[in-house]
Amino acid sequence: MVARCEGCGRDTVRGGDGRCLFCWYGAPVETALVVPPPHGEPVESDAVAAVLLGYQRSHRILRKELAARLGISAPKLSKILSGAQRVDDVAERRSFAERLGVAPEALGVTTRAGTTWHGALATQQTVRAAATLRLVGQPAAGTRTLGAVLPGLLRAARRQSADPATRALLAEAAVEYGILLGDVLPQQHLDRAVDWDWRAARAARESGDLELEAYATVWAAQELRKADRHVAAERLFAAAEGTTVPWARGCGAQLRSRLYGALGDGREHQSWLTQARIALDVMPHHTPMFSELTVNEVALRGRVEMGTVTLADVDEHDRRVAAIDLGREAPQWRTMYAITRIDALVRVGEREEALARLRHAAEAAAEFGLPRQLERIVRLARGVEAPAAMDVADEAHDYLRRLEARLSSAA
Repeated sequence: MVARCEGCGRDTVRGGDGRCLFCWYGAPVETALVVPPPHGEPVESDAVAAVLLGYQRSHRILRKELAARLGISAPKLSKILSGAQRVDDVAERRSFAERLGVAPEALGVTTRAGTTWHGALATQQTVRAAATLRLVGQPAAGTRTLGAVLPGLLRAARRQSADPATRALLAEAAVEYGILLGDVLPQQHLDRAVDWDWRAARAARESGDLELEAYATVWAAQELRKADRHVAAERLFAAAEGTTVPWARGCGAQLRSRLYGALGDGREHQSWLTQARIALDVMPHHTPMFSELTVNEVALRGRVEMGTVTLADVDEHDRRVAAIDLGREAPQWRTMYAITRIDALVRVGEREEALARLRHAAEAAAEFGLPRQLERIVRLARGVEAPAAMDVADEAHDYLRRLEARLSSAA
C-alpha cells in the first residue's frame, strides 16, 4: 500500500512488514544475516541466493516459511542458499520470482509481457532486497541484485509514454545503486556512483518528486566528496539544502560536516554538525545512514582530520557510543567508527591500544566489503612504524586486492 512515512515524510509503497523503502524507517539492522557467496561460485547462481536471503530478512520470516512461499522443501532451500545446489532451470527461477513478487530479472529471467504494474511492484521489492543486503554489510551482492533489473527499468523510463510512477521507480532504484557503488568502488572509480545518483536526480525531477531529487543530489555530493572533488560536492550540498524533510536535511548536514572536516574548516564543520544533531533530535526514528553513531563518527573524524583530537575527545565519544544500541546500527558505520577511533588513538599517542585493534578492524572491513576503509587501515598501520603494524598493513593490502577483484566483477 501507499502511505506517508513517519521517518522521511515521503509517500512510499511498503511491503508486508510496513518498512519504508526510501529511508528504511523502523527496520532494525542485524549483523551476519547474509552469508558471503561461496568462493568461485558463478554470479548467476550467487544472485539467486542473494535475492532469496534479502527477501527473507526484509520480510522478517523464518527459513522454513521462505521455503513454503517458494514451494520447495527446507533442505533444498538450505542447499541453494549455501551454494551446494544451483538453480539453473528458467521455469523454476520464474516461479520463485512470481511467488515472492520480486522482479524476474533479479533471478536472471525476463519479464513476461503485460505485467507492467506487477513488474513495478516486483522491482520495488528488488530495491528493498538490495538495500537489505547493503545494510547488513553485503553491498557487492546488493549491487548484483539491483544491477540485474536496472537495464529493463532504464528502457521503460526512456519511452515517451513512461508515466511519473515509472520514472520515480527508476529514481529510487538508481539512487540505491549509486549508494551501493559508492560502497564497493575504489576512490578512482567513484564517478560511476555519481553518474547513477545524477540519473536518479533527473528521473525524480521528471516524475515531480522534489524530495527524492534532493535525496539523490545529496548522495551525488557525498560520492564527489569521497572522490576528493570538494568544490563540486559543496555546490551540490547547497543545491539540496532547501528540502523540508528532517531526515534529508539532517543527512545532508552530516555529510557537509564531514566535507568541511576533511577540508580543515573547523567553524563550518561544527556548524553543520550542530544542524545534524538538531535534525537528529526531532526525527521520530533514526536510520542506518543517519543516527547517533553516524553523527559521532563524523564528529570524531573531523577532529582527527583537523589535527585537534585529544584523548578527552576519544573518551567523550566512547561514552556517547556506549549508550547506543550498536546491534541496530549498520555494520559499515560500526566498522568506520572503529577505524576512526583507532586513527584518533594513533594521533594522541596511544599506539599500543591502536595496534591491538587494527587487525580486527581490517578483518571487519574485508568482511563487509569496504575498500576505502581498508585503504585507511593500510595508511594507519604503516604510520605506526612497528613490525606488527606492518604485518597488519600487508594483510589489509592483500584483503584490498582480493576485494577489488571481486567487486570489479560485481559493479
